Amino acid sequence: MSAFILGDDTIDLLVTAAVRGVGLDARLGIFHAGAMVYFSKHEDTDFLGSVLKTANYESVNYRYKETTPCEAYRYNGNDIAPYLGSPVISWGQVLQAVRCYEYQSCEAPTWETSLAKAVCGAIRLKVCGIIADEAGAEWEWRREHAEEIMDTIREGLKS
Repeated sequence: MSAFILGDDTIDLLVTAAVRGVGLDARLGIFHAGAMVYFSKHEDTDFLGSVLKTANYESVNYRYKETTPCEAYRYNGNDIAPYLGSPVISWGQVLQAVRCYEYQSCEAPTWETSLAKAVCGAIRLKVCGIIADEAGAEWEWRREHAEEIMDTIREGLKS
């Protein structure tokens, strides 16, 4: 596969997932460059999207020895938010968008220490937490819990 410039729809999806939620959940915490930084849906969506879009352009430009200027980014994902975690936009789709973004944006030598890479890791962690919470997963997994579930299933099969 070759690297390409992603459309703003993908960037909007990533930013929307990053700042999804209410209250403290409506922000993305990122540990980067030795400090914890928080990004809010009310203040930082344009900035987060610009970080992601710029890194994608830098990657493609580096890969193909080009100098295509990065187009300005303006967040336009408010229509996405109601559909996150639904059959319309599954959490799996969000994780796939992160994977695609990282693949398209990892060519530049600055990628490994970039804020864009840290944003992707934080989005992935946030979405994994959402999926685990929705599934009712225990914070600390124990075999006893799995055995209790199996006992319940076995009892149901007997009835």
